[in-house]
Amino acid sequence: MLNRRPGYVAFEVNVTDPATFKGYAAQVPATLAPYGGKFLVRPGKITPVEGDPPKVNFGVIAFDSVEKAEAW
Repeated sequence: MLNRRPGYVAFEVNVTDPATFKGYAAQVPATLAPYGGKFLVRPGKITPVEGDPPKVNFGVIAFDSVEKAEAW
């Protein structure tokens, strides 16, 4: 039995043009589907519990394996 580790893609994005980013972001789920990728954390408004919020948006995408994450 092959024991595969899940794979993750963590990213930061500095949105300078919200309208263009919205169009780009709408297309991302279709690129994830063939690889089984799912958002764990999506870029968006962050409400910090302590301190200042990050200056950039960040997200995390999960895959069933490192290989699928790399293939995406």
